[in-house]
Amino acid sequence: MRVRWPVRRETLREDAVAGVVLGVQSVPDGLATGLLAGVNPLAGLYGYLVGTAAGENFQYYRVQVGKGLNPQEWIQVGGDVIAPVENAVLAEWDTSGLSGLYAVQLLVVRTDQIVDTAVIQVTIK
Repeated sequence: MRVRWPVRRETLREDAVAGVVLGVQSVPDGLATGLLAGVNPLAGLYGYLVGTAAGENFQYYRVQVGKGLNPQEWIQVGGDVIAPVENAVLAEWDTSGLSGLYAVQLLVVRTDQIVDTAVIQVTIK
């Protein structure tokens, strides 16, 4: 298994701009959706997980989250995705009712059954 750092220096600026744009778009949209649904929009927010899942022999990717620094159990966010993604939204994570440290794991499965993994930690307040 190969582990790759999810941040590449040559795309850092573009990745940061994409994250800010999605954040600026998604927060007001989420608040408005909550109001229209008749619920308190501050009760929870969705997080967009942005990155790249592609490359040679790409078969599919999956995003998983787990509580703590080294989770004993992972929960899949969405389904397996068979379309490669480059510098775009990989998954949408409902963080309603969550608090604390979480690990987010990206698994990219290749046609030769090699699995590339990247993990980051996030704190939800």
